[in-house]
Amino acid sequence: MEQSLYIELILRTKNTLEFFKKFTQLAREKFSDKEFGEFFYRMITKEIEKNDILLDCFLNYAKASIPVIKVEVIRDTINTLVLEIIRKFRPSLEEKKIRVVKRLEKNLPETIVPDEQLRFILDVVLQYVVASLPREGNIDFSTKSFTVQHGSPEDCARFKKNGKYIDITVEFSSGMKKLGISQRKEPLPLAIHKKVQPDLLLRLVDDIIQRHQGIAVFETEDSKEKKTISLKLPIDRRKISCYELPKE
Repeated sequence: MEQSLYIELILRTKNTLEFFKKFTQLAREKFSDKEFGEFFYRMITKEIEKNDILLDCFLNYAKASIPVIKVEVIRDTINTLVLEIIRKFRPSLEEKKIRVVKRLEKNLPETIVPDEQLRFILDVVLQYVVASLPREGNIDFSTKSFTVQHGSPEDCARFKKNGKYIDITVEFSSGMKKLGISQRKEPLPLAIHKKVQPDLLLRLVDDIIQRHQGIAVFETEDSKEKKTISLKLPIDRRKISCYELPKE
């Protein structure tokens, strides 16, 4: 399906949901049982809002996939976007008293993932992390570049030999880590947020990264106190980027 048709389908669906929301608001006054009418309105509105948020995410995903030529070369884009997304979520972070630590490698190379797709990835990841953490939790952002030279058979299968990559790691914990618990890692269980399904959104993240020959790793420790999302992206050796969000 062409991107323009995909976007049009999402917009039409959003308009339909808005129509149902307004119609439900009018219909609640028609119930003889006013209490049930109010319950009916709240339940339908809640479901509409959940799907509307999900459609917004898919809309941003579709827009970020439209190619245009960007000639200007910008360095340290990844760190800039990390700081931008942290600023965007600062009200939520401050409300929950979540502590954020940043360890960002200076002069980080560019990645082949387009800027707007990378912005979408970081937005979804931080949205998931903030929703998963309790009050006074901890988030540790780190970025670094690395070259695959020698490693385990598993690493050789996942990365190109002598390939150059950028690692974006987000470690987050509740701040109540217990002592004496094994540090063995296992796949990260994807919790359900009140308004959206993070597992579905993280699959979009994984899809974007795989399409650009990268790897996304979601892990948690046995204690379930500390979880890690690691995004390993190939370095871009070209001098131009080929995507940016189209102006509306």
